[in-house]
Amino acid sequence: MEHTKIYKMLIRAVFGDKSKILLKDSDYTKLNVRWNDIKDYLEYDGASYLALVKNFKNLEQFDDADDCYYQYRKIKQAKKKLYSKKEGWNWSKPIDILAWLSCGYGVRPSYTILFGVLLIFIFGFLFWILNFIGDFSLFEITHANLSDVISLLILSFFNALYLSARVFILGDWRDLHGLYSYVALIEAFSRWLISALLIIVLTKKLLR
Repeated sequence: MEHTKIYKMLIRAVFGDKSKILLKDSDYTKLNVRWNDIKDYLEYDGASYLALVKNFKNLEQFDDADDCYYQYRKIKQAKKKLYSKKEGWNWSKPIDILAWLSCGYGVRPSYTILFGVLLIFIFGFLFWILNFIGDFSLFEITHANLSDVISLLILSFFNALYLSARVFILGDWRDLHGLYSYVALIEAFSRWLISALLIIVLTKKLLR
């Protein structure tokens, strides 16, 4: 269907393993097809993918539109190089990766929630490394047996994880001081960013 003009078309076909669908430079008004039926056979072309996204939205197949856009961004990201001698550093690639992890390119709200959970673990690990909780000392470690040391480390980690969750979910870090207050401030700021991002993605999903 490359270089073709289509006003209305219904696709109900079974494609072979090596089949390819080419939509490059095609102009169609209504292409009635499900994304799952063609996603594995569609030859990559940016304009074709974006046209399909628009087509799915016009047909009110919003899940298909989201899935199509997600695959388009994933392929586009994979084709980018972080660095080349000719063009130097390509900072759009790490930005794309962050957009993928944090919100699934704006079409996966669950990614935002999971990213928030990941941040809780990351900041919890930082609190643990900083030895903020104070459940053990160097003296205790050197004079305790291995099982006691492991128990102390595990308890300390879960306490740090609880602290991180308290900061991220409740924004409660007023009793922290010194270096730990700066780490908590960064986590609290991340909390607001994630909350705003989740609201934006959910609003985009609901208001259509």
